[in-house]
Amino acid sequence: MDPSKSPAPRNLSLLASFKNVEPNPNPFRETKSMNLTRHVWFTGFMATGKSRIGAMVAERLGVPFEDIDHWIEARHRKTVSEIFAEQGEAAFREIEIEALRHLCAESPRVIALGGGSLMHPDAIPTVRSSGTLVGLWARPEIISARVGRKETRPLLAGLDTGTRLDKIRQLLAGRAHLYAQADFQIESNDEISREAIADRIVHLLGPWSHKALTVPLEERSYPIFAGHDIAHHLPEYCRSLGLFGKAVVVTDKNVLAAQGSVIEDWKRSWGPDLPVFAFEPGEEHKTLQDLERLFTFLLEIKLDRKGFLVAFSGGVGGDMTGFAAACYQRGIEFVQVPTTLLSMVDSSVGGKTAVDHPLGKNMIGAFHQPKLVIADSRLLVTLPKREYLSGLAEIVKYGVIRDASFFAWLEGNADACRDRDLEAIRHMVTHSCACKAAVVSEDEEENGVRALLNLGHTFGHALESITSYGQFLHGEAVALGMVCAARLSVMRKLWKPQDEIRQNTLLERIGLPTKLPLGMRVDRQAAWEMCSRDKKARHGAARFVLATSIGSAEVVSGVKFEEVDEAWKAIEA
Repeated sequence: MDPSKSPAPRNLSLLASFKNVEPNPNPFRETKSMNLTRHVWFTGFMATGKSRIGAMVAERLGVPFEDIDHWIEARHRKTVSEIFAEQGEAAFREIEIEALRHLCAESPRVIALGGGSLMHPDAIPTVRSSGTLVGLWARPEIISARVGRKETRPLLAGLDTGTRLDKIRQLLAGRAHLYAQADFQIESNDEISREAIADRIVHLLGPWSHKALTVPLEERSYPIFAGHDIAHHLPEYCRSLGLFGKAVVVTDKNVLAAQGSVIEDWKRSWGPDLPVFAFEPGEEHKTLQDLERLFTFLLEIKLDRKGFLVAFSGGVGGDMTGFAAACYQRGIEFVQVPTTLLSMVDSSVGGKTAVDHPLGKNMIGAFHQPKLVIADSRLLVTLPKREYLSGLAEIVKYGVIRDASFFAWLEGNADACRDRDLEAIRHMVTHSCACKAAVVSEDEEENGVRALLNLGHTFGHALESITSYGQFLHGEAVALGMVCAARLSVMRKLWKPQDEIRQNTLLERIGLPTKLPLGMRVDRQAAWEMCSRDKKARHGAARFVLATSIGSAEVVSGVKFEEVDEAWKAIEA
């Protein structure tokens, strides 16, 4: 990055966020009495107002305020400048991280970090685990003018105006990737009063209290929000993440009929002319031909590159919307508001987007991460029972491949999971998304560990394909595929027979099929050909994800036709 240029941060709430809201002269004070259950952290460069604005936010929330520099000075009985001079910057950063860990253990409060606090490698994970990270930013010229009024900043002390401005630009360029980790950012300038900025932040903290986790992909990191009746916050989330262009809602006709009131809520914020495009529902419409209709629609409404798409649908519509966003004008932003349990815990997270081809499922697509995901359990109320139960297959999968304790929790709460208990849904969604986020952050483009997320999918995709996507829902096919994979794993002595029984019993208890309809048989040759075209296949040879214990799995090559033939028998009644 050219240090002489200082672009605005990528995820920010600019001055426009004050201009594009309700005409109420003080619209943000209604959250004054919100019950703070986690910390609010402020980050940003020196002289961006972290201490003053942070103190105002703390006063509005009725919680203590801490400035980490002042906290360090009080305990070391030295100023930050003196610690820098005597021990150097590296030693100060260690002192800083210890202070940060100590404050994490305190009751909820607002805490202003130092300008370089996030430079320690443990800082961001520690902050993220305990609260919301708010970023303040200002133009270098404004920062220089503010710093110039005092000589209390160790890194800028004693510099003339020009040298100081150059040093600020260099430091900002070096720290930009750290400040970009903030959940949302607000510009601190001299045109907006600190009081108005504090009010805006407090207003945003209400919706942001529903953040369940962050998918950690550095500057492309994005939040996942989980809760009940939170989808109406979408316009506010989008503005707080810097999405100020035209929104286009992409849904399907079933969702439009069942959840049209949610779109009406969005129109109250985005305007009555909010464009809405509806696909025909169903996997059979997940094609390039159907996608072309969306491209035509976007061109007809003259959507530009600042616009973004809202995927308001299940997995099929979400995949197609994400692929459209990846391709339209060489890539625009999109957000995910999944409407099925399956899409909440699987396809909406991770950036896989695609359409199907007659010769293979999801074979034409791209990796394109969303800006945010909202998992609103209220959207599941109108979901047909069969669709809801289908989503539980992917949830069981996470327990099998990655987390034995989560699998045990599912066993102990199977009835609540099956019956749509809200607390059970929240736990399932949050934990499943956390599992997937961890895998995606380690292997975004499926070159290694991410392939484990396909447990049951090689068998399941083949089953979907040979039945023309008309007999089984995706989750049902995955559940049946997991039964086949379990049998193959036991045959290869990777898994104990009692683990196979545990998995299949859990699938049955939560209402998923473990057998084909009576009399149905799998066309072995057709299924084998589909397995060899699966995305995990190498050099035309099928590969399978097989469990090695409850909580772990591996990708296995060299599986023979005869072995797969025997595995299919596990689901034939």
